[in-house]
Amino acid sequence: MSDAIVARQPIFDDRQKLVGFELLYRHSEDATSARGATPTIMASTTVVQAVLGIGLERLTEGERVWINLSRDLIVERAWELLDPKAVVLEILESVEPDADVIAACADARKRGYQLALDDFEWDEKWVPLLELAHMVKVDVQGKTQEQLKPVVAKLKTFGVKLLAERVETDTVRSECAAIGFTLFQGYFYCQPETVVKRDLSAAESSALQLLNLVRNEKTPTSQVEQGIKRDPAMTFKLLRIVNSAAMGFKGIESIPHALRLLGRTQLERWLTLLVMASFSSGGARQRELFKLSLTRARLLELMSDAGDRDQRFLVGMFSMLHVLLQAPMKDVIATLQLSETVSQALLERTGPHGPLLAGLEAYEVGDWDRVELVTGNDDRALVQIAAHYPAALGWAIEQIKTTG
Repeated sequence: MSDAIVARQPIFDDRQKLVGFELLYRHSEDATSARGATPTIMASTTVVQAVLGIGLERLTEGERVWINLSRDLIVERAWELLDPKAVVLEILESVEPDADVIAACADARKRGYQLALDDFEWDEKWVPLLELAHMVKVDVQGKTQEQLKPVVAKLKTFGVKLLAERVETDTVRSECAAIGFTLFQGYFYCQPETVVKRDLSAAESSALQLLNLVRNEKTPTSQVEQGIKRDPAMTFKLLRIVNSAAMGFKGIESIPHALRLLGRTQLERWLTLLVMASFSSGGARQRELFKLSLTRARLLELMSDAGDRDQRFLVGMFSMLHVLLQAPMKDVIATLQLSETVSQALLERTGPHGPLLAGLEAYEVGDWDRVELVTGNDDRALVQIAAHYPAALGWAIEQIKTTG
């Protein structure tokens, strides 16, 4: 079987605690487009790749993983290969709830597996599976509370947990929570709530000023040193990063020593990481946003030629900064000294780096066809992103451990 193209989306509870990830599949690498794979091929390849290839632990960091199952995989009991404590079996909306499917699901529940119904729309035929399911996912995008209430009322009678999927703002999350949803999945609530602009804290403002200081080539090294030393927490974390095995240095005990070894370019890179980390404190959602930023930064870097790497790293790293700061991207960029090409990518998804960022964003939500559309290079970008995704994610996880 060819390698699968797997991405993941986080799932949060009503306290914004991370409770799991859904794995998303794309076609085999020898396909010529993003279309054509059957549900069975998609689901089975995801299972094989996640368990035997990348590894569930690497993909999910110990959180429960939601895996889509087609009819064939359900009735053939392929789920028996999976640890019931580690997975949620997600029954695709395309699965017809016939007698064989119902019997297999009943068996899975008896064996301790949790069951979820995907992309649910009310139909009486689902009642037998609703009586077995633990969770039901409802697409809430573009729907009002009044439209959702009748479905929610019916589902509540079965005692299932309700997951709102395609939640794109915290306002939508709050409205869904008010009518009974307790689990939430979406693009990390990625659209900032611009009605109220969040002011930068003193620490965040100081971090941005420091980063701008380093980015300015005219700033003397001595001034950079003093800027770093004024922030003890930043100094400690920077030295810890420089001394880490990943950097290949040991025994670095001073900022001047670190500057001499790293140089301004690498110092800028690691300060960027630390600045982003300072914005990500405050809960699971912020940590996941930071992890997403790191994954994007590393992945775009891995897909770049030598001349583009630093800029693409910045594009990926800053691509979620407006969400972390809850402010429009144009206002965020005004506080940074960025090149025109980086600004174009972040504001408009144009220029030499923008289309690839747009393709990566589409990849993260499983919109495989859009990856090809926005990158404009047939299937190559999709295969490249998929090839580097596990390594980029693993790198991001390690950086969070270092900067935490």
